[in-house]
Amino acid sequence: MNTLTLQANLLRTFLVVVGSILCTFTVNAQNLDPATQEIDEQKQQAIIIEHIVQDGDTLSGLTRQYLGDANLWSLNAEVNPEIENFDYLKPGSMIRIITGYEAIEPEVEAAQAKIEIIANEVGKSLQRSDWLDAKTGDELQPNDGVRTQAESSAVLIFVEDTGSESRIQMSENSRLFISNEKQESGITRNEIEIEKGEAELKIDSTAAADTAALNEFEIIIGEVSTKPSLDAAGKLSTKARLANGDSSQIMVYSGNSEVESGGVSVDVEKGMGTIAKSGEAPSPPEKLLEASTLSSENASTAILGENPIVKWSALEGAASYKLELCNDSSCSQIFRIEQGLTEPSRTLSDLPLGTTHWRVSGISASGLDGFVSETQAITVTEPVPEPEPEPTKIPWYIWLIGILYLIYIIKTIVWFMYN
Repeated sequence: MNTLTLQANLLRTFLVVVGSILCTFTVNAQNLDPATQEIDEQKQQAIIIEHIVQDGDTLSGLTRQYLGDANLWSLNAEVNPEIENFDYLKPGSMIRIITGYEAIEPEVEAAQAKIEIIANEVGKSLQRSDWLDAKTGDELQPNDGVRTQAESSAVLIFVEDTGSESRIQMSENSRLFISNEKQESGITRNEIEIEKGEAELKIDSTAAADTAALNEFEIIIGEVSTKPSLDAAGKLSTKARLANGDSSQIMVYSGNSEVESGGVSVDVEKGMGTIAKSGEAPSPPEKLLEASTLSSENASTAILGENPIVKWSALEGAASYKLELCNDSSCSQIFRIEQGLTEPSRTLSDLPLGTTHWRVSGISASGLDGFVSETQAITVTEPVPEPEPEPTKIPWYIWLIGILYLIYIIKTIVWFMYN
């Protein structure tokens, strides 16, 4: 190797080292530039193409061509980590070039359920935080909760794209939280954790196109787990209640439910119920009471302030009865519950103006709710004011007698004046 060639190689090496140092300083300076920082934040959405290197192509030149600024060459260097020398691009080789950026759409977690119906005072808790006032249409994410106050109720509808309708109806003084879990099969299991009061899960999948893809549900009360399943008609109705602090009452009105507690599972079929304490095996399923028949003689109208008496058929084995007053015929808006009624009749007091719907159910000695009756409606109206009495009409002959008597008096007075 002659001296001239050696000097040229040394000079080339020196220029490469100096160029690398200058590029490093340039990149560091760019990192302080707000425009460069904005691009860095969007790198996850970079639009990248594959480019075949042509004679004369340089990384900075290609960067200027597509991004408009040659100083951003380091961004293209990051997406080509296999290239060791960015000062030389081999013609015919393939490299990746960033041509622009797409805005990153923030991921929004899909709602698990929403509040469909509210009666009176209902609250919501987001991610188990403080309680806020709830309203119809509020969406609920996993780990959100709902609670009802006295004389209040709520209905939650679970969001599904299968055509199935799944709802939870909460009665007064109840509190629950929802969550979900993706199963290995791809099906989502909705978990309903009842911390206070009761809730009834109702599912109607008759309109579902594929019942095999339906979401699963699990109701949890302490250490007691209930896994309901649909009946042959694709329907389900299961009520779960936390009673006496540590006791769970499970009632099945349609479909089936597998109740597990203390390591023991019990299958509860339609028309049956069971009781389970945390850590103990569930009690043997017992038959639920049939629905009462409401009397056809019950009043359908009443005047505000009146207290009509309603009656229903007595049930053998009923320790008491529960009466529910609702704003609608389906009783999804329950605004009052009267429990512990020992007779098959009740005086309805303080009814509001308008139409109130009511129904009853028998309660067994163990505390399980039987099937609910049909509903009846009673409409309360304002009292009709009494009409003002019409003035008394004086007969014509009384008027005639009075006129004749007046003439007689006048004639008598005139006679005394002139005699």
